[in-house]
Amino acid sequence: MLEVCSKLNVKVASAFRFSHLFSMQDHRSEDNPIILVALPNMIDEANPIVNAAINLASALHSNVTFILKHHPGCTKEILQKHIPEITNSVFKYTDEMMPALLSKASVVISSASSVCIESVAVGIPTAIHGSRYGITLNP
Repeated sequence: MLEVCSKLNVKVASAFRFSHLFSMQDHRSEDNPIILVALPNMIDEANPIVNAAINLASALHSNVTFILKHHPGCTKEILQKHIPEITNSVFKYTDEMMPALLSKASVVISSASSVCIESVAVGIPTAIHGSRYGITLNP
């Protein structure tokens, strides 16, 4: 920004939105791993993630728990209306806050989301489910 407008008063500051990551406790279990499926706000991006998670669940052992978390900008009722597969018995649906979920997650599946940044920052393997229609842009 300073190259474009040298008179602009710019200061670098930390991302306080992610400050909880520095104090996160690790509550992961090797015996009962949790795959956190963090859905994006856009239904057309959430639908393929849900279907991929269902396919993955059928290929894995039964001791893996899939926790489904909706985006704060979307309700469970809206998701059920547009993606009835979220009621599949492989999912445990939650309204728990993201920091608590990340402390238990063994793997995170999402799209281009800040949840992916958070999970990678604390060392959780993260699968980013991309768009089939081109590059997903998330500034």
